[in-house]
Amino acid sequence: MRIVLLAAVAVSLTACVSTLDTPPSNPQGVINQRVQIMKGFGGALGAAGAFAQGKSTEAQAHTKLAAAYANTSKLGALFPRGTAMGDRNAGTSRALSTIFSNRSDFEAKIEATAQALGALDALVQRGAKGEVARTLDRAKAACGSCHSKYRAADE
Repeated sequence: MRIVLLAAVAVSLTACVSTLDTPPSNPQGVINQRVQIMKGFGGALGAAGAFAQGKSTEAQAHTKLAAAYANTSKLGALFPRGTAMGDRNAGTSRALSTIFSNRSDFEAKIEATAQALGALDALVQRGAKGEVARTLDRAKAACGSCHSKYRAADE
């Protein structure tokens, strides 16, 4: 199933590239969608951490990780031109416009995040709390590699 979802991520990223040059009619709506997905990533990582500490169940962590993993296939399409910080009508965006000049690197970082979330979910489903704890930092680093390069710092 992970291979199918990873293939879906790759196909959706490729299919969306041509539409990514056209700013959306409602940039803030697109920004809000991607913010919700990112919050889901944070919730999934938190649930995995809670599972590793024995404070959450396997089912709770799996549900959040599976949803976050599935949402990686939507993420690339939610970063079209016109939704970066400073763009017209992109009020709350913290995305940097360097996404558009280095799209292939950005998409590779999304793919790395998908793989990290998938690996973490597989460990959760095996009940491997110790491995989840050790792998959690790698998943956080995958998210952070994109944020450090393509997101403006907190003010």
